[in-house]
Amino acid sequence: MKLLTIAIPSYNVERYLPNCLNSLIKVASQNKLEILIVNDGSTDKTASIADSFATKYSDFIALINKENGGHGSAINTALSIASGKYFMVLDGDDQVNSADLDTLISIIEKVDVDLISTNYERIDIQTGVVNPVIQQGICYNRIYSFEELNVNNIYFALANSCFRTELLIKNNIILQENTFYVDVEYILLPIPFIQSVIFYDLYIYRYYVGNSQQSIHIPTMVKRYSHHERVLKRIICYFQNQQLTENHKSYVQNIIKKLLYTHYSLALIYNPDKLLGYEQAKNFDLFLQDQSEDLYILAGKTIPFLYIARKYQYNYERYKKSLFCYLREGPCYSFFKTIFFKLKLNKLCRFFYK
Repeated sequence: MKLLTIAIPSYNVERYLPNCLNSLIKVASQNKLEILIVNDGSTDKTASIADSFATKYSDFIALINKENGGHGSAINTALSIASGKYFMVLDGDDQVNSADLDTLISIIEKVDVDLISTNYERIDIQTGVVNPVIQQGICYNRIYSFEELNVNNIYFALANSCFRTELLIKNNIILQENTFYVDVEYILLPIPFIQSVIFYDLYIYRYYVGNSQQSIHIPTMVKRYSHHERVLKRIICYFQNQQLTENHKSYVQNIIKKLLYTHYSLALIYNPDKLLGYEQAKNFDLFLQDQSEDLYILAGKTIPFLYIARKYQYNYERYKKSLFCYLREGPCYSFFKTIFFKLKLNKLCRFFYK
């Protein structure tokens, strides 16, 4: 029996995929591992590289070629054929710590929880500097019910989570296709069904950051604002129709609150076309008010620049003549924006997307 399925969504990652797969073939317990490389319509040598590994290690590596459909489509494809007890996503430009992955596989054989969470490493692709990312306020090797968790201290990300495969399939967890930022869907949609969690002091995922081509590069996120909006709207509508315990609700609300900050920042702060950005934020705000009065009020209380935009009814010409505008967009604000907003948005993006 395969204990762990690792899905590798891969699109034009010829530069990184060999290192990704080499980190996996070092695992000793290959017979308990299932690697599904999903080539998402790559136009470079991704498919041929993947095929060479799948041919040589056919007992535990398989290649699935498909038309381009985006990250979510690749995950959906892998999940539809996964046979492992647990399911994990590893992007083709990242790697694993093979020794810790071996340890995890030996553990998986003996546990039966809905979600396994580990630590991970964030590695700067330019400098090689490694920063560990650790779950806070938890005890390792202890099974928690979700209701026991201090949801203000933890976050389940793509890079630190292994879901029970049956749970994902049974609850029809399907991600949007042809859409960026569906990592958020992957880690949030299963939450209502998570009853038991265990944490291990292992560093499985090695997440490489610092590539300007990554989707979380802020100028790129501004250009792909509509993708972020599609994901956020789906998340909000999805949870409006879920029956949640208090702890599940608190966890989800904490995440959505941060996603809202990111979303309004992209439109109101970082879009260089201010008229377009204000129109984008206005349209989304109308949606939010219609879908969830609670979230609408919460956003207005916790996002100062949104409060101001609402005050001026998203009329940027009126706002430009105000004292608020001078304080926010004058020389002092330019410094403040660089020091505070960009750092905070960067932190939120790294927090959510992988």
